[in-house]
Amino acid sequence: MLGTKAGETPGTPPTWVDEWLSSRADKAAKKQERVEKAASGEAVVDAAAQAKRAAERADKIAAGLADLRTWIEDRDAVAASLRLNGMGGCGYFVRKSQTSLEHNRWVAEIEIVVGVDTTPLA
Repeated sequence: MLGTKAGETPGTPPTWVDEWLSSRADKAAKKQERVEKAASGEAVVDAAAQAKRAAERADKIAAGLADLRTWIEDRDAVAASLRLNGMGGCGYFVRKSQTSLEHNRWVAEIEIVVGVDTTPLA
């Protein structure tokens, strides 16, 4: 017959329907337990969910620290490269910026990016 698998009799629901219905009943029972606990003033704590959130938080912190380390290393490498190339660290850029109207913006950006004192060289 059309729509039935081998071994199934027409008119009876397939096994997956029974499994689905029982899973819905289990979820409804768990929800009812949570509602009753909340109504009685008991704290509803899902330890597995808390552990999962803590693990995700720790992963995000570790990734952020790795990004910070990379940023610091890159910033230090740029500053060292400027010094090695005879540009006197940031002094070269500070001298160039003194002739422009954007001096303060340049100095602030250099201080942030390179992280060294940007007083002009005499």
